[in-house]
Amino acid sequence: MDAWHPHRIWISRIEDLERLLDGLADVPIDRLPSKNPALRSNWLNGTSLDRQSIKEDKFFVQGPEWSKPWGSAIDRLAKHGVLIVVAAPGVGASTFAKHLLAEAAPGDARLVQLDPGDWQEPIVSAIPVGAKQAAVIDLRDPQHDKPSSSFLAGLSGLSLQNLSMKSRLIITVREELWQRARSNEIRDVGIVYLSTPPDSESIVERYIESEAPSLLAAVQGEQVKPKITGRNAIQAMATVEKILQAYQLAKERLGETAQLSADDIKDVIDDHLGELDALFSEPGSSSQADHNGRGSQVQALSFDDRCLLITLASRGKATLSQLESDAESLKKVLRNDSGGQAARPIEPHTALSGAGLRGRLSRIQACTDFDESVRLQQPHLAEPVVQYVWDNYPAVRSSLVRWLVTIAKEGADQEAIAIKLISMVVRRRQDADFLRTDLARICTGSDQRRILTEVLIAALEDSHMQRRAERLLYDWAIRIDLQDVVVLSATRMLKTNRRDIAVRRLQRVADFDKTPPQVKQTIAAIFKDLATSTQVSNWFQTTSRTWFHNSPDSTASRLALAALLGTRIDGVPWLLTPEADESAVDSVLGELVSDIEVNEAIAALVRDSSSDDSTYWRVIDKLGTAAVRRGAIAPIINLADRLRDAGRAAGRDPVSDLSTRLKIRSIIPSDPHRTTVS
Repeated sequence: MDAWHPHRIWISRIEDLERLLDGLADVPIDRLPSKNPALRSNWLNGTSLDRQSIKEDKFFVQGPEWSKPWGSAIDRLAKHGVLIVVAAPGVGASTFAKHLLAEAAPGDARLVQLDPGDWQEPIVSAIPVGAKQAAVIDLRDPQHDKPSSSFLAGLSGLSLQNLSMKSRLIITVREELWQRARSNEIRDVGIVYLSTPPDSESIVERYIESEAPSLLAAVQGEQVKPKITGRNAIQAMATVEKILQAYQLAKERLGETAQLSADDIKDVIDDHLGELDALFSEPGSSSQADHNGRGSQVQALSFDDRCLLITLASRGKATLSQLESDAESLKKVLRNDSGGQAARPIEPHTALSGAGLRGRLSRIQACTDFDESVRLQQPHLAEPVVQYVWDNYPAVRSSLVRWLVTIAKEGADQEAIAIKLISMVVRRRQDADFLRTDLARICTGSDQRRILTEVLIAALEDSHMQRRAERLLYDWAIRIDLQDVVVLSATRMLKTNRRDIAVRRLQRVADFDKTPPQVKQTIAAIFKDLATSTQVSNWFQTTSRTWFHNSPDSTASRLALAALLGTRIDGVPWLLTPEADESAVDSVLGELVSDIEVNEAIAALVRDSSSDDSTYWRVIDKLGTAAVRRGAIAPIINLADRLRDAGRAAGRDPVSDLSTRLKIRSIIPSDPHRTTVS
């Protein structure tokens, strides 16, 4: 003990405090330096989780499949400060971890979802440490989330630190990443393996009972249940989505009293694997398959007929001539991408000796309507056809997308179909690599960036792909050919709870030294919208001040400052509010005063303030303070003409007034047009 006083003691060493408290109190002890900006500035961002909301989640299914790992996790979390949950994709590890924290973390701990953000690899020093904190972090990205030996070794110290601070951390790791890690190097860390997802029937029934209770009996019936059984958590949620979408369409078409029968639901969620296996088996063969609810012999399709089926499945509906033309264009793309020779024109006698187009339609289970348009006899077969080809013919994926992107140029309807199908197959397989490579190359090469943007946004909205899609935005921010995709995607993200990630992507685009001026102008407009938005203005001010502190001369700081200078808070110019009353704002203002966007904003601020004497002189004083602190007097004076134009309408001479405030002799003649203001 260093000193004492009634009701107060001074102790300089934490070890002495521990001995003093031993047996008297059990308190968390933070052994980190209380003020270490270098350490804490690198910590991952976190989003608070509501423990009570998680506990009351009516959609959570904890079936017998999770009983053993759940019990093991409870025990290990009590003994260790860090718990690792290893699971395959689609098992539900993230849900498992959040509910485990809500149930087993210390009752007064704050629950947090940590975001790995932009790290190149997992780093222990990036994980926030604090008293009474229960956090979860998901490692899913094969490129950036592979646990290194040093990371695993460092978890031991973190685990002990968490124990002493009454904190916990759960790390979920994809099985494929864990298999390459050296887990034998981990000590004092709990590990649980999650190998089985919750029962898919229970997941689907739980959601349908809540969102469309009138369909529950049909979903639980014998016709539908076999189509749901055996799916993982992701597939179960996709099934729910399909059912609810079909239900909504039925209500839009038939009214609020519309219902879906068991047959309707079965058709919607059926993947038609048996039927498609037969259609895509060896050409010339036939096999027994279910067709329209009846067992029948199905003839395997030739290459030409497969192209016809894929074309119709992608179109949904087409005229005979359009269908034939599309099938030929698909065949051409497939042959060209294979390096094969272009198909020779079919001789008339050869064409006549085979089945005609209508005869071929029956083979692909299509029919013609009264208006001579063609459609599949089973409309719900369309998406399964595309999924089947994608899953079973990897070599065809790029060619199929190239063809879809090509026909999307025909109009908005076909573009929407292309976006829907590509998004479906990419999200279904969580194929961020295809999005990053093939799709980006195809869309930029054909000037179809809108398709790339919409598919990327769909991935950003998918909780299982979100992290990797956000990482794509980070990587593409410095690719000039993809910056417009990043800006459009980030702008949409600003309307979600991922706005922190979105604005950092815009910051990265703005700060890249080769970013074209028109892209920076777009970002400037976005920042102005944020600065004036009643919903996010405060958040944008806080974000901007961070930039002003860390990089006052950056382009993002310049654009943010220009946006804020034109903003008023409760009628007061932002520059005069308490939020702007700090040295970092003066520094960035002085640093960037000669920048064209900033000096235009300064001139506009002076003009708007000139009619009110008090506001005007406060603006002049603020500009003078910034100029002195950053040695930017010359740049301020260089704005003479612009400033005088701004003040002239109100009879002001801002340059002369600044000179007076700064106590410098003006080297510029006074404004001859100035009048006296009483």
